[in-house]
Amino acid sequence: MSGLIQKAGFVLTLLCLAAPAHAGMKSDLANCPGGLGAKSAKACTRIIKSGRLPKKKHYIAYYNRGWAYRNAGDYKRAHRDFNRVVKLKRSFAEGYYSRAVVLYDRGKKSDSIKDLDRYVKYKKKGKWVAYYGRALMLRRLKHRRRALSDLSKAEKLEPSEHKIVVMRALVLSDQGKHDEALDTIDSVIEAHPNDAEALHARAVILFRQKQFDDADAELDEAIRLRKSFEAAYLLRGQILEKRRQYKRARDQYERALATSAKSVEQLYAQKTARARIRALDRRSGPTVVSSSTSSDCRRFIPAANMTIAIKCKK
Repeated sequence: MSGLIQKAGFVLTLLCLAAPAHAGMKSDLANCPGGLGAKSAKACTRIIKSGRLPKKKHYIAYYNRGWAYRNAGDYKRAHRDFNRVVKLKRSFAEGYYSRAVVLYDRGKKSDSIKDLDRYVKYKKKGKWVAYYGRALMLRRLKHRRRALSDLSKAEKLEPSEHKIVVMRALVLSDQGKHDEALDTIDSVIEAHPNDAEALHARAVILFRQKQFDDADAELDEAIRLRKSFEAAYLLRGQILEKRRQYKRARDQYERALATSAKSVEQLYAQKTARARIRALDRRSGPTVVSSSTSSDCRRFIPAANMTIAIKCKK
């Protein structure tokens, strides 16, 4: 999500209410936009049913609840809520992007692309963000030429935004053009040596070239710059799997699940990490209980390099 549209939360403030909020309502207003699975979904539902949220603001609550359902893996309910969002607020571009994500989750790829196009149409401010956001999902949908086209449009509108170039390098690598991808990402790193996303992208390309030691070195620096970096821990786990260091790989996947993901890309990194844990469990039998969602009651303990179960807060 990279701090763009992909962010799964839209703030409901006390000013949205038709009457002063009591303590319980204030708690719901804080929890509803959090995207914390069932907890956030219930908070949003209470706000909607309270009758204290003006009808013109209902789309915000449905948007937040849709993301809560999506993060909990309940794609059907998420889809239903995003349908309500675009019905209530046709011009709300983020509603179409969010529905595109959940349509992709449900395997409805052609419908997902239609909503991505609607997202670009309705996104009036920061148009480069619309093209960049659509490129992110088009890449996931394996529409790489269209993704590159959108990245070019985004760059024309915002030539100083180097994250566009980082994404272009990854798409080029997706096409098997690893040398061109490396040249592209190296230009970014030369200008921005402390960009964790760029370092991770370089590690991805090197990993695909089976240069595991070099990829690992890039990840060291990326993680030093950003401690909570789901995709970096995921990639390190994949490198360790290639080296047949399965226990250490599993630890890295658990670490990828230890943060509360707030973007589409972070969420998908965690989804892949869970899939790899399941694969490792099938290989040798489960050793610890893995996280089923980003909001499960677990905590990573860096000093012990392990994830432990904790008591859930009500």
